[in-house]
Amino acid sequence: MHLNRRLLLLASLVPKGDVVYDIGCDHALLDIFLTLYNQNRCYAIDQKESALKMARKNIAKYQVEEKIKVLCQSGFADMEIEEGSVVLAGMGTRTILDILKGKEEAPLKKLIIQTNNDYEILRREMMQRGYKITEEHVLLDNKIWYVFLVFERGISNYSVYELKFGPLLKKEKTMERNLYYAYLLEKRKEILKKLPRGHLGKKLEIKKEIVWLTHACRLKERK
Repeated sequence: MHLNRRLLLLASLVPKGDVVYDIGCDHALLDIFLTLYNQNRCYAIDQKESALKMARKNIAKYQVEEKIKVLCQSGFADMEIEEGSVVLAGMGTRTILDILKGKEEAPLKKLIIQTNNDYEILRREMMQRGYKITEEHVLLDNKIWYVFLVFERGISNYSVYELKFGPLLKKEKTMERNLYYAYLLEKRKEILKKLPRGHLGKKLEIKKEIVWLTHACRLKERK
């Protein structure tokens, strides 16, 4: 079966053989792929019955009904959680944090997250909830930047700029990461130009971010 680059990257982050909770599963293509090629058993969860109608058709097409349980609900609802991993992709950070609230004691090994916004808030909140980042990746697909984060339980203490731009991303040596940081750098420069007179605090904050990103980009160039 064919997956787009975003779903393929998500699939690559899922541990082989794990029970997987795919919250916001849409048409369950990721779950089907994981059961076929990664020996996973999945819960395909979505609160939209229209999406799950297509998910059930896709699951039947690939004859994986015994490996994927489809649930129409919001997040985990009141279900009993087995040991496994969670995929939360294609939704906002606030929604993701609400779904995970109160689940710190659940037997979840990995949280695989691809949010659409507020990466700094996500990193900070997860750090405060007792998680550390074990993987970070970026992907440019159809002119949209996607950020992928993997969290596991553990103590972490990230700096202000690591929370903003990624403690592990800054160590990445991929071309895509370099292009992503260059994109962020240009966005900050544009914001700085458009700020009206005054706003000295905001201007100083953005200038510091520009310095950090410039240094990070140059480090990669030297390597």
